[in-house]
Amino acid sequence: MWHTCSLKSDVIFHYGMKIVSVIPYSKGIHKETLTYFSSKDIPVGSIVTVPVRKKLVTAFVTESKDLLKAKSDVKSSSFNLKKVDSIVGPSLFNQEFFYTVRDLKKYYATHSSLLFSSLIPTLFLKKYAQLTLPHIASEKSTSSIRQEKLLFQSPDEERLSYYKTYIRESFAKGESLFICLPNSNDIQTFLPIISKGIEQYVFVLHGALTDKKQIEVYNKLIDETHPVVIIATGSYLFVPRNDIGTIIVERESSSTYKTFTRPYIDMRIVAEIYSHYLNAKLIYADTYLRTETLWRHDQNEFSEVDQFNFRPPIQLKHPIIDVRKNIKDEPQKKSKKFSALNDEVLQLIHTALKENRKIFLFVLRKGLAGITVCNDCGTAVLCESCSVPMTLFNQKNKITHKGKKESIFICNKCRAVKRTNVICKECDSWNLVSLGIGIESVLKEVKNEFSDAKVFVIEGETVKTKTQGKKIISEFNSSTNGILVGTEMALSYINEKVDESVVVSFDSLFSIPGFRINERVLKLLTSLSSISKNSVRIQTKNPDESILTHIQERTMVDFFREELKLRKQFNYPPFSTLIKISFSGNTKDVEKAHDMFHTLFNSYPLELFRSVITKGKRLHAIHAILRIDRSTWALPSRGTKGELDTLLLEKLISLPPSYIVHIDPEDLL
Repeated sequence: MWHTCSLKSDVIFHYGMKIVSVIPYSKGIHKETLTYFSSKDIPVGSIVTVPVRKKLVTAFVTESKDLLKAKSDVKSSSFNLKKVDSIVGPSLFNQEFFYTVRDLKKYYATHSSLLFSSLIPTLFLKKYAQLTLPHIASEKSTSSIRQEKLLFQSPDEERLSYYKTYIRESFAKGESLFICLPNSNDIQTFLPIISKGIEQYVFVLHGALTDKKQIEVYNKLIDETHPVVIIATGSYLFVPRNDIGTIIVERESSSTYKTFTRPYIDMRIVAEIYSHYLNAKLIYADTYLRTETLWRHDQNEFSEVDQFNFRPPIQLKHPIIDVRKNIKDEPQKKSKKFSALNDEVLQLIHTALKENRKIFLFVLRKGLAGITVCNDCGTAVLCESCSVPMTLFNQKNKITHKGKKESIFICNKCRAVKRTNVICKECDSWNLVSLGIGIESVLKEVKNEFSDAKVFVIEGETVKTKTQGKKIISEFNSSTNGILVGTEMALSYINEKVDESVVVSFDSLFSIPGFRINERVLKLLTSLSSISKNSVRIQTKNPDESILTHIQERTMVDFFREELKLRKQFNYPPFSTLIKISFSGNTKDVEKAHDMFHTLFNSYPLELFRSVITKGKRLHAIHAILRIDRSTWALPSRGTKGELDTLLLEKLISLPPSYIVHIDPEDLL
């Protein structure tokens, strides 16, 4: 017998009716959960479709309870309950995955709906009917044994050799492995070596595969009864194999692990939290791990697979080309037009072409990458705090007595400021000039100097698709000799070693804003070394730059110690957690945001920066930077000491969607 009653929402209550709470799979919904009703009992974790703003949206069931028990809540609600449209099917995800999302929601001060959209490829919901449903085991029993978390710092060949042995040992124990890599290019580098001899048990997943191929791979690895190796990007961590015993995060220092859209999650953190709930071993691995990761080892948060290898990335003769020598040795050429390529570099290219060798010239993308040097002796203007080249900036609001905008030097690493009325520290000259070496100037000189040579170019303005990039690199590889001019993008396409590499614009690298610039330079030199047969030459006006000195003197341990010392001095990670909040709009709205930041975060260390967005409609932007003590933005599932500041979390979540919250940004600006 049914008992019924009508409510303002026109919902008929009876025994068996359920209230269902769901998390929508949508980036446009800034709510944690939505509520619907259903006449069916829908298990938690199930995938359903629900109406949202006159559209049907996929959602995940988080709670289901009897409607009669919640009658009073429904009556007092300010909205009308709608019915669940359809039940798509049971969950594709284990309970540990949902626990991971719960923690990420807090850490990134966001909503689960945004996280699901970033963590789960759309394909696996759109093509749900074509997927093999996994056997989701009940969550693993909580073990008193502490999760094993390890670091592995050594060259690629040593890590790959270790993995081959480790995979055999894992298979013998009946355990599968997940090897996480930042992108499909890195996967293609690792795959041939990892899979040799066990091809039938190695499964590859990444976004560059077709939908059909991804579904085929997924279904096979779900059906496979033998332990497997999954080599994939972070978006496929959810794959519900019940036997995963180890998660390896390879190329740990890659910035590609950070997503480029809100909520700007870091797949390394996703892997760390997920491995905690799986009680699986976690290994962070790279040729050089990030500074903050090495620091965590010092804090006993990680052990090590083997003794850290701090071997310099370049072990070659005379890799440094000091551009200042030409100026000092040939003073009569002071008035010579500025050249992007030093005479030694030009000679190297001539010789390489004559001997049918290929050469790669690395340059920055921008046409202007400012560095200021002495026109008499070639010495660069350096930061007195951290000894990197300073960049010249115009101050928008300051005008000199002659009506010109006043300029200042700013260090893009530590943000130190220096007035422009300085003299050269080397020769006391006032003859300082700003120079820029970008890809346009390098290409022009190469084509003028080597008009008969085959010149290939890979950079963002000319290569719009992966197909274009692969075609160019294929033509370069098949040429007898050739010159490849490229930016960092080219490194992801080079699949055969070149004979020589030259960093044309080494000094200009420091014009890139960021406290991680030294790490970025080290990673670049390491990558160039790995794709070069003979030499990596570095053209510079600052041969005494700290990182170059450490490479030459083979003191890389000291390099990381100095980096940590600087991070501590300026309160950068790992000594703080950076939280960046950005807002853009017209001048009036930005002023309101400025006042709101001061009101809302007055009890926290607050820094404000302004900028202008010139893409499309011209807008003003304001950025608030909070440097929070690491212990007050911590999660137990990451093994860090401390807890989340709940008051700050509430303030961040309360911000309107027009305010973008970015936890752990790569850089301040």
